[in-house]
Amino acid sequence: MILTGSEDIRVKKTILSIRNTFCKMICEMDYEQITVRELCERAMINKKTFYTYYAALDYLLFEVQESYSAPFIAEVGTYKLPDDIGRLIRQFFEFSARQDEAYEKITCSVSYQNIRNKMIDTVMLQSSGSKMPVILPELNDFQNNLIYHFWHRTVLMVYKGWIEDHKRTSLEDIIRFTNGLVLNGIENFI
Repeated sequence: MILTGSEDIRVKKTILSIRNTFCKMICEMDYEQITVRELCERAMINKKTFYTYYAALDYLLFEVQESYSAPFIAEVGTYKLPDDIGRLIRQFFEFSARQDEAYEKITCSVSYQNIRNKMIDTVMLQSSGSKMPVILPELNDFQNNLIYHFWHRTVLMVYKGWIEDHKRTSLEDIIRFTNGLVLNGIENFI
């Protein structure tokens, strides 16, 4: 349930408890292992209360995804491909660095790949009008598809590596490295 601000304080507390508990569970286990029963036990609510606000766990997941995707879309909504790929990479890292552990788990873990792909599709659809944007109009669909997957998978791979390395590389250095790799290729570093 998306809060409007006009809810009773008890409703707000219950919704926040459900969301916070769910995000903690995301950090501990795969989505398929999360049950409404365990979520309710941890949030100290009964199942009827959960179902008052969410028809199913998937609805709560969608709301959490939206809470991560919407602010990012707002930050990059005016960016145009291919001109702003470097800016988009920078914004992704800066935005991601401000997020919590649940975001990192969804973004990095193989078990959350389907969830992550839905978030990426949402961002691309909102920012470019298509899940598969045309990067260079002079290229055919196959080539554009390869370029799109190359840059977005490369960025995710670098981000995942950065998280696994406990962010020891500075944010500015990882952005510079990723932009160099995506925009100029390996030759940039040889």
